[in-house]
Amino acid sequence: MAFLPAGSLEPLRRDLGLTYSQGATLLALYPGIGLLGTGLGVLADRRSRRVMASAGALGYGAGLLLFAAAGGYAALVVAIVVMGLAGDALARATEVALVDVAGDDIEAAVARVTFLGTLGDLTGPALLAACLATALGWRGAFALAGLGVIAYGVVLATQPLPPPPVRRAATRRGPRPEALVELEPQVVLEGCGGPGGGVALEVHDAVEVRDDGGPEEDEGEGESSRFVDVMRDRRVVRLGVLSALIDVFDEPFLAFVVAYLTAAQGHSEEVAATAVGLGLVGSVVATAWASRSGRRTPRALVGGLLVGGVLAVLVAPHPVLAAAGSGAVGAAVNLGWITIESRALTLRPGQAGATSAAVSVVAQAAIVVPLLAGAVADRAGLTTAMLLYLALAAAYAAVTRRAVG
Repeated sequence: MAFLPAGSLEPLRRDLGLTYSQGATLLALYPGIGLLGTGLGVLADRRSRRVMASAGALGYGAGLLLFAAAGGYAALVVAIVVMGLAGDALARATEVALVDVAGDDIEAAVARVTFLGTLGDLTGPALLAACLATALGWRGAFALAGLGVIAYGVVLATQPLPPPPVRRAATRRGPRPEALVELEPQVVLEGCGGPGGGVALEVHDAVEVRDDGGPEEDEGEGESSRFVDVMRDRRVVRLGVLSALIDVFDEPFLAFVVAYLTAAQGHSEEVAATAVGLGLVGSVVATAWASRSGRRTPRALVGGLLVGGVLAVLVAPHPVLAAAGSGAVGAAVNLGWITIESRALTLRPGQAGATSAAVSVVAQAAIVVPLLAGAVADRAGLTTAMLLYLALAAAYAAVTRRAVG
């Protein structure tokens, strides 16, 4: 459902009188609000993932309903903030739980989850296009999506997600005879990831693990100091930079594609939303391939798909070609994200949530791009804004080619 704000840029401008700069601010605020939710990643390492995930889903649904009822720019900002924080809670809790379930097979697991998520992403453009073609409009699309996500949150609250390790409270003074004691739930995967194969999760009784040495630390101070250590890790910073370069071509880019096809190419809003929605098929194909190939995706391939996809959208004489270009960009984004996310979740064992949150903090640099593109579109037109994205795609291709060369 993250597509809905991006795909509704033109209807929002028409109905609420927004400028491209205001619309771009909303698109940048959606991921940018993740800076406020950085602590959620650390929390997911220590607290109930089920509570976090279900609360996040319920909050996200409430944000969608607020968006549907918004009467102006300020109300849209509030709705986006709620959606951003709640969505971050949902994502952090489920991705850390995934690490416990997947074990050493994390990259394939991330690819499978991304594949299923991409299938779900198809519902956003389909829902928006259907509502725009009827009397429901964009408000109806947000209202229906909000009710659906709230229902999902209720269901999620009943599901068994792997709990974090239970730690005995540490004292700050005095000797410790056997140091830290953890109760680690034994998570067992049954089934397979092949065609028709299901994955069943079974949580057995906890076993006691004793550590016979090492300094103790206060739990409150330890959380902040551990996160600072993660942020200082150069490997985390490098992953964050790569993530920022990929995030540039996420939903905000699709918003400008829809606006470009509508305002610059003269297509209807329904046709533009449908073209971008069909382009998500490329994302589905790419993630399906990644989930079954078992091979690491070459960065040069991601760069080539980005450049070719943006160029196809720019020069396409027909929406079908624009859909193909959008599909190439979507494939590149998903392939790049799978590699980055799987690496982040295993980079620092026991700190998957904190590491993923730290990578996201660095990747927030990407929010500058839609803000700049919106300002450019207001002053120089949407074609110039799309040329900005083409230049960024070429820059990514050049950087990754140099890195692997």
